[in-house]
Amino acid sequence: MRSFVNILKQNRVFLWMAAILLFGSSVLGYVFHNEVQPFVQLALEQLEELAQSLQMEPGYWNAFSTIFLNNLQASIAMLAAGFFFGIFPVFALVLNGFMLGYVLYEAAEQYGIHPLLVFVQQILPHGVLEFPAIIIAAGFGLKFGWLIVRGIGSIWSEKARIRVGRQFRQSFRHMPVVLLGIVVLLFFAAVIEAGLIMLAQVHF
Repeated sequence: MRSFVNILKQNRVFLWMAAILLFGSSVLGYVFHNEVQPFVQLALEQLEELAQSLQMEPGYWNAFSTIFLNNLQASIAMLAAGFFFGIFPVFALVLNGFMLGYVLYEAAEQYGIHPLLVFVQQILPHGVLEFPAIIIAAGFGLKFGWLIVRGIGSIWSEKARIRVGRQFRQSFRHMPVVLLGIVVLLFFAAVIEAGLIMLAQVHF
């Protein structure tokens, strides 16, 4: 646990960048909900299909495994795709932020509830673990993209190549701990979210 926290501290610049992209774009998604609607429509349809599949096969284990594996796949994709100059993590963070802001606006409008209350009651219970996992995965994806760019820029400098190579090796050594931390966060987030789904079904 201590090594995981220390690694996060060493890479806090990239984590802050990821957090700003996610939550900054969520504000834009809320303010410009009409403009972002075409961009988030496909993602919302996929979420609706996921919700329908959970209703067709109700049960805690199915809900847990579906949520956990879906989030884990998305997080690993953001991390691994960072090698393509960090473009995909940026795109994924902005899209998720747009979608969060859009959903908050729609829920507030439909039910007449303050968006902050919607966020605290409906999203934060599982998001308190899910958001950090997403930010960590995307943050390291951004770091790998930055290292790729630096590596290309260091072609003509031996000292720069050595420095970038050292940073790459250090980042790869950190990966098992980082991945384990992401898995643990997403595991407990799925435990909570699946439990909330079961409670909602019982209440309904």
